[in-house]
Amino acid sequence: MTVFAGTSVRDDREETAAASARQQAALLITSPADFAVALYGAWEAGLGVLPLPVDFPDERLRHMVGDCRPAALIASADQADRAARLAAVTEPAVEVLVLDALPDGDEHAPRPSPAPARRPGDAPAFTVYTSGSTGRPKGVLIRHGQIGRLVAWCADTWRLGPWARVAQTLSLGFDFGLQELFTFLPFGGCVVVPAREDRLSARAYARFLRREHVSVLFTTPSFADELIAAGEQLPDLRLVLLGGEVLKGVTAEGLRGLAGDGCRLFNGYGPTEATVNCLMYEIPRPPEGEEPPRLVPVGSATAAARIDVVDDEGRAVPVGALGEIRIGGPGVADGYLERPELSAERFVRCRETGELLYRTGDLAYARHDGVFVVVGRADRQTKIRGHRAELGEIEQTLRGAPDVVTAEVRITGTPARLVAYLVGAGIDIGAVRAHVAARLPPAMLPEQEVLLDRMPMTANGKLDEAALERLSEEGHARRLPDTASPAEIEAAVCAVWADALAAPGIAPDANVFDLGAHSLVVTRVHGRISAALGVEFPVHEVFEYPRPRDLARRLAALRRDDRGGPADNLAAATVKDDQ
Repeated sequence: MTVFAGTSVRDDREETAAASARQQAALLITSPADFAVALYGAWEAGLGVLPLPVDFPDERLRHMVGDCRPAALIASADQADRAARLAAVTEPAVEVLVLDALPDGDEHAPRPSPAPARRPGDAPAFTVYTSGSTGRPKGVLIRHGQIGRLVAWCADTWRLGPWARVAQTLSLGFDFGLQELFTFLPFGGCVVVPAREDRLSARAYARFLRREHVSVLFTTPSFADELIAAGEQLPDLRLVLLGGEVLKGVTAEGLRGLAGDGCRLFNGYGPTEATVNCLMYEIPRPPEGEEPPRLVPVGSATAAARIDVVDDEGRAVPVGALGEIRIGGPGVADGYLERPELSAERFVRCRETGELLYRTGDLAYARHDGVFVVVGRADRQTKIRGHRAELGEIEQTLRGAPDVVTAEVRITGTPARLVAYLVGAGIDIGAVRAHVAARLPPAMLPEQEVLLDRMPMTANGKLDEAALERLSEEGHARRLPDTASPAEIEAAVCAVWADALAAPGIAPDANVFDLGAHSLVVTRVHGRISAALGVEFPVHEVFEYPRPRDLARRLAALRRDDRGGPADNLAAATVKDDQ
């Protein structure tokens, strides 16, 4: 294992990122604990890693392997056949190594050795792929010297040591998830891996956190809201890092209410291209009697990062003025693998110093105290449950589906959902969903499809955004009449699940998880039912009532209790929703 603090870095731009990418092992591993073993094993062998998330479709993984051309592909036994197919995309084929599993019942990733080795700062640490607007994901290579500076900052600020019991919460296919592993293990911390049943709902996950006395949690604001709704106290938490989305003050304070005053809360910001969290902010408790801020700042620079807010011409804007965040410093990557045109657009040289800078596309302003506040995006990139997504990539994938002439994708509603607007004759929603699911990761799959004869246009010939949103909301929350019977409510719940699972029908007593439901589907079904009923209820109840008949009875009773009268009625399912 490696203690990264103090690792030197050599900013060697002559060695290309593409050449460094060849010095890596791809990891196609189901168990997070096994993944941690392989990660550190590859690093000890002098290789970086290319995470291949097992829930990604093969087409996307083939692109990643073919683009990166790793030296080896390490797979868990259950992924061996798939690994062999992926390895064959290069010539010659990538060597496949099957990882021996940890002993049964070992749910903790191993602790580091007490005398870790040092690695050259310019050696590759990992490559992750982010969404691309052209439909082609972009590879970003990060080096050991770059994560070393970040880990050194965290070690000093958080006083890292064996006290840290870190929940493995996030996808290991992304840098924020990898940070759970490379930040704490080198200092004697322990990464605790939840079982499958612990991930089924926020309440189950909260109980896992309590049972395992987890003291460190990395999470997104979206999942934090689910934990708050679950209402389970988390007294062992000492450190929480939120990131991946804009954070609201009410979310931070709700989480503090679960964890108590002894827990330090941080809001982090940083794109993959600048080594994860290049800005962090410790969130203070609001003064007594004051409301929390609407938006929580992302703080000031970490790990020698240099942050500016600039206008369209690259000139610094005054304090308080809105502009684009531009990042400099040793954490900035060399560019995108094999993408010189896109690299030239996003990675630019400072006119005065020649330093390489990354243009984030995020809009922010600086406060007088030097703290930055992010307010949104300047382009069509977005975050869905903490995952970066380019709407253009989703649209391009949809336009390649059978019978689709054109497609637009928007984010709408609360909670936010991806909606696809499709134009074409005889479109089969099931075929469209299968096409998209074979090419995009789960977080980028549209949650609702609206079929149109043509796109709505304004009088001056532009796409009518307001009309698109109305079309989405009309289908998303259409109600049954108030006189609907309990049987009609039950039938409507079955119809929602049938649409969500792309099934011809769902029996009232069927367990939806036996039919292929998973956490992403549950989140979307929950949002649709909540909007249709006009009542808030925690998402974990969808897990606790997996049979449509039981869920319908529970929601009817909930509405009756809330309103003191007969239950209102569930929306009729007329718009096709997520699979």
